[in-house]
Amino acid sequence: MTLTKDDQLLQAASTGNNHHPTTLLTTHTPSPALIQQMLTEAIYPNAHLPILTTLFTHFPQAPISEEPIRSSCYQGSIPISSALAAQDPHTYTGSFDDEKGTPMVLAVQSRQSYEFLSFLLANGADPYLHHGRFAPIFPAAVIIYRGASDAVAALGDWKVDLRGRNLLVSAVGRGYGGLARYLLGRGVRPENDIAEDNESTTPVLHLAARDGDVDMVRLLLEYGVADIKDDKGTTAVEVAEEMQYLHIAQLLRA
Repeated sequence: MTLTKDDQLLQAASTGNNHHPTTLLTTHTPSPALIQQMLTEAIYPNAHLPILTTLFTHFPQAPISEEPIRSSCYQGSIPISSALAAQDPHTYTGSFDDEKGTPMVLAVQSRQSYEFLSFLLANGADPYLHHGRFAPIFPAAVIIYRGASDAVAALGDWKVDLRGRNLLVSAVGRGYGGLARYLLGRGVRPENDIAEDNESTTPVLHLAARDGDVDMVRLLLEYGVADIKDDKGTTAVEVAEEMQYLHIAQLLRA
C-alpha cells in the first residue's frame, strides 16, 4: 500500500531520514497538527536533530505544543532542547495543561542529568512554579526519585533558594544522607526548611532516631541540629529509647 505524503513525513521523522522530508516539503505543506507529530517522532526516542532543523527552517513561525516539550524532557538531549528553545524561548517556562507538573518536574522524574537540568534552569524553567491544585510539586519530585542529588545541585548552583520547601525533612525521612548533607552544607536547617503549608511537625532528629538511622543522626548533630521536643513534648532521645535504639539514644545524649 502506498503511503500518503503525511505518512511518509511521519515515517521519515521517526527514522531520521532527513532527505525525504526535505524533498517532500518543497511540494507538500503538512497541517500544524502533523508538524507537531513530526517534532514528537523526531525527538523521542532517537533525537533526530536534522529533522527539527528542517522543520524549523521550513516553518519558522511554527509553535511548539506540549507533546514535543514532554518528549524532549524524556529524551534529555541538550541539542534537541536547544533547537526547541531557539524556536520558542518560552518552551520550558510554563506548565503542562493536565496538571501533571512542569518540564522541570518531568525531567527530574525521568532522572535527567545535572547538565540537562541546568540547561532547563538557564532557559527559564521555574522549579517552584505553582500549578493548579498540585501547587509547587517539584520538591516532591526531587525527593521521590533517586536523581535528587543532581536536581538539587543544579538548583543550588543556579542560586535557587532551597529553604522553605520541606527538602531537608523529606530527605531525612527517606534516609537520603547524601542529599541531606548537601542541603545542610547549603544552609538549609530545620528552622528554615519547613514550608508554610506543611502539616508535619516532627523534628528531623526524631525522624532519624525513629528510623534507627545512626549515620543520619550523626550528620544532623555534626551540623548542630538540636534535640528539640515535638508537639507531644517528646525528645529524640526518648524516641530512640522507645524504639530500643540505645546506641542512638547514647549518641544523642553525648
